[in-house]
Amino acid sequence: MDVELLEVHDFLAQHRPFDALPGERLRAIARVLRLRYERKGALILDAGARNDTFFMVRSGAVEVREGGTDLTSRLVEGEYFGYRSLLRDGVTRNSVRALEDTLLICLDAAVFRRLIDEEPMVARYFAMAEADRLRAAMESFHRHHLGHDETRLVSARVGDLGPRRAVVACGGDTPVAEVARRMAAADVSTMLVTDADGALAGIFTDKDLRRRVVGKGLALDRPVAEVMTPQPVTMAAEATALEALLAMTKRNIHHIPVVDADADPVAVISANDLLSQLSGQALYVTARIEKAEDPAAVAEAARATGASLLALVEAGAPPQAVGHFVSSIGEAVHRRLAQLAEAELGPPPVPYALLVFGSLAREDQSARSDQDNGLLIDDAYDVRAHGGYFEALGRRICDGLDAAGYPYCKGGIMASNPDWRLPLSGWQRTFARWITEPEPKSIMNATIFFDHRAVHGEVALMARLRDHVLGLAHGDTIFLAHMTQDALRASVPLGFFRKLVLIKDKEHKDSLNLKRQGIMPITDIARVYALASGSPTVNTRERLAAAVSAGLLAASDGADLTDAWDFVAGVRLKHQAAQVRAGETADNFVSPGALSRFERDHLRDAFALIRQAQNAIGFKFARGIMS
Repeated sequence: MDVELLEVHDFLAQHRPFDALPGERLRAIARVLRLRYERKGALILDAGARNDTFFMVRSGAVEVREGGTDLTSRLVEGEYFGYRSLLRDGVTRNSVRALEDTLLICLDAAVFRRLIDEEPMVARYFAMAEADRLRAAMESFHRHHLGHDETRLVSARVGDLGPRRAVVACGGDTPVAEVARRMAAADVSTMLVTDADGALAGIFTDKDLRRRVVGKGLALDRPVAEVMTPQPVTMAAEATALEALLAMTKRNIHHIPVVDADADPVAVISANDLLSQLSGQALYVTARIEKAEDPAAVAEAARATGASLLALVEAGAPPQAVGHFVSSIGEAVHRRLAQLAEAELGPPPVPYALLVFGSLAREDQSARSDQDNGLLIDDAYDVRAHGGYFEALGRRICDGLDAAGYPYCKGGIMASNPDWRLPLSGWQRTFARWITEPEPKSIMNATIFFDHRAVHGEVALMARLRDHVLGLAHGDTIFLAHMTQDALRASVPLGFFRKLVLIKDKEHKDSLNLKRQGIMPITDIARVYALASGSPTVNTRERLAAAVSAGLLAASDGADLTDAWDFVAGVRLKHQAAQVRAGETADNFVSPGALSRFERDHLRDAFALIRQAQNAIGFKFARGIMS
């Protein structure tokens, strides 16, 4: 093989899908390909003409126009064209013109079709659109990058965990003393309580015995139904160990009944069963936080967040599960600090709810995030009588969060700020002003505060606020158009030639901000759809699913955006896990040079899908103010 063909052979070996071909097959292709040089402006393919060649850009750039008129893409080194017509009837639907002096690698139609026939992997690749390639890439990543031990948490079913032994259960009228005797005889720490039909009614643990009965001096002849936990969280036998882990960490519980299709209990899954699937003590982070006796102990427990994230990423947990888990730690920190502040200050004089905003509200936090929170207080609030209490409460919560690794919000969105320490009616007026007067600052605030969730206190207050806000926003086309316009300001880092557009400032020069440039654009798109549909959901993936259910978003488009979110978030988490492993502070800035070609190529696919989705919401919701 001469020097020129050897160089082309090496070039093909660096690009999908040729990089996966056996060496002899790749050498055979290199021997029969042709090189073709086109000057700037040359028409390479004309729409409607017959084509008998597969083209790959070796150097230079070309533009593709649908029907010869509408620009659809610009292709650069390593990208292909002409293959779609070869897979159909040989007639091109697009024109292709050289944007600059361009060198092309060419394969005759017969060689390309023989390659398609004999190499199924190549056939699948060229049959896929960007969205399909991205979905396949995610499956490939988990299949090839995670070993057997690392995928146990994701693949193991709760019905298969732990020793299989008979379920220990009793009726609700069984005296507590008898329940304790049966638990001791069976050497279990959990008793399932069933109703007259044998269906699960509650759960009683040795912890309940200590705290609810002995600790309160209750008689042991009391029926267990009076001291059990009614309607406990349950799991189907087909649920994964990861789902059980998330349920336990979110609710700070250590046992979950496993039920069959008829809701009858068949087993109990314990924390120890899960820990046999996941090394370390990630499950107990929230438990340590809940038991912390002062803010310093909360901060100490919260330091394990990075290690827990690392364990989950290395265990193969999908990005949305990691986000839920890390957010459950953040929620526990907020809740415990509020409880400790109340213990110091005394009971709140009127009901309130501790609200969180942004990524914690959406349950998609990663390694580190600053704090965004506020207090929603009952309308019985009197600033002169109660203001001092809630000012001290907000200050203690925010100071504790900063010490626990959630830095003060630079924009002042904190419960220590009186602007975000309001009664229900005050919050309602504030949201109403943002909606009816959509000035730039109002829209900026709306993008933050519309993603809110209560993590402590009177959750019913938040439900009333959310219902009021959604009622005002739903159907307000002007406000929706302004929110859409704001969503379109997010810059996707993809240039004309599908080149990644990198940050130019000195601190993060030549990097990508995967949060701001990849995850947040999808978050903004999902928020627009939630407002348009009146959906109360806050999580980005759930908002996309709600938009599909409401008929505002095609199922395929919803799946594409979800896949794009998953892939970008996955690359970000892998980057942050590597930083945690190295003892560095986690961030969102990734250098393309640190990514594999696989990751760079599929990030381009994800960014292209995000841009398409931005164009779609602009056309659907913002035409009036963008024209």
